[in-house]
Amino acid sequence: MFHFTQADFKIRPFIFACITTVAVIWGLADLCYAQVLYKGKINAAKLNVRAAPDNISSVVVVLNKGERVDVLEMKDGIGGWLMIEYQGILGYIKNRSRYILLKPVSSRPKQNPAPPEPPPPTPAKVIKKKPASQKTSEANKTRQAVIARQIREENRKVKEFSQQEMQILDGLNEIDKALNSARLTARKLKRDATIISQEIEKTQARIADLNKSMKATRGYAGERLNALFRMHMMGRLEMAGPPSSLFDFVITQNALKKVVESDFYLLNKQAGNMKELKGLELDLNNQHKLKSGLQEQLTYEIKIRKKEARKKEEILKEIRRRKSLSMAAKNSLEVSSWALNQTISAIAPPAGSLRVKTSFAKQKGRLQPPINGKIISSFGTKRKGDYNAFTFQSGIDIKAERGTPVKNVFSGEVMFAQWLKGYGNLMIINHGNNYYTLYAHVEELYKKKGERVNTGEIIGTAGDTGSIKGPCLHFEVRHHGKPVDPLKWLKKGA
Repeated sequence: MFHFTQADFKIRPFIFACITTVAVIWGLADLCYAQVLYKGKINAAKLNVRAAPDNISSVVVVLNKGERVDVLEMKDGIGGWLMIEYQGILGYIKNRSRYILLKPVSSRPKQNPAPPEPPPPTPAKVIKKKPASQKTSEANKTRQAVIARQIREENRKVKEFSQQEMQILDGLNEIDKALNSARLTARKLKRDATIISQEIEKTQARIADLNKSMKATRGYAGERLNALFRMHMMGRLEMAGPPSSLFDFVITQNALKKVVESDFYLLNKQAGNMKELKGLELDLNNQHKLKSGLQEQLTYEIKIRKKEARKKEEILKEIRRRKSLSMAAKNSLEVSSWALNQTISAIAPPAGSLRVKTSFAKQKGRLQPPINGKIISSFGTKRKGDYNAFTFQSGIDIKAERGTPVKNVFSGEVMFAQWLKGYGNLMIINHGNNYYTLYAHVEELYKKKGERVNTGEIIGTAGDTGSIKGPCLHFEVRHHGKPVDPLKWLKKGA
């Protein structure tokens, strides 16, 4: 895995060398009488001067309000780029009045009065000596070529570094998926272990009941077994005594038959109980083994979960600490947003395919929030990071504890319920008439694609899958695939 500290040590010497080279070249250019077009006064509190005329190049110096610079070149007029010099450092800034105030100059002031013109040179010397303007032009071309080469090299380094940063963010996505899988597996193992524990309790209770019943009938069953043995050895007539009449004989035989049948039922029941007891004891032993195996697997999954959580936390710390990752994070967000738009376009059903009793459009300002919590990111365009880059937030982020139930805001049908890079576990619900709601960073999805869901029904639990902000719910409302402000649809004070 790429390490920030190693990249930091590699890129710092390069940037230092680049800045030093530009400074030296500009110092030499003073000897060539480079043209100053304007005198500039910085009009912003903190203004970044970049190595090349674009927003992704590295910052060579930060200027404070009121500092003076020389403007050497202007590209594309107002709103374009200015090439400036500040204390021997060359760089680029935007040509906007809120950044810099310009004052035109006719020419660069001369430090010494011009010497008297020399006598006309001989023709031979005129042929060998180049005009001063030609020397200046050649020097400027050389200087520009060197600077252009340095800029290309720096842009190559920045591009390479940005690719490494994107790999880090991609690695974060894979860690997030592994972490979420470990959490869900651990949760299932806990549920299975609880069920087995309940089965063990039932088995133990049944064994206790059988032992109690067998203990109560063991003495009587033994006596009846002895009686049957004596009857077998002596015969029924000897056991009952000689009958006084035929009628007494029939009655005695019927009575003995019932006694024998009762004895056999009791003995068979006792034998069945003993067989069931052995089976239950075997089941109990197997249940204990299964529970022990589940506990070992659960311990392993928890260990993996902690390991992946530590990895994620380390990467998040680096993302929060390093300025250079702000552009990579912005680019990653844009890629994820594009992927989401493509997904919605691909799964969008034909208009009118979903029959609804009540129109979603009439619910504006009346929907209950999907989860209760503080809104930590609002909808719309935001200025973000040390590069002042603009990002578009297509929904809102609501802070929540992991495992908090997430509710559907309005009845509809699940169109999408799976992992999407940058959003983690994502659910998209179709409410008809081209209205959709999106629920992202969900830990566990309770509904599947094609299922109907009612208003207020629990569809999952909050988590931090695909999130660099910690546990939260990303919620969006879309119409014809385009995001609209969710806060205008939620009930105020809810």
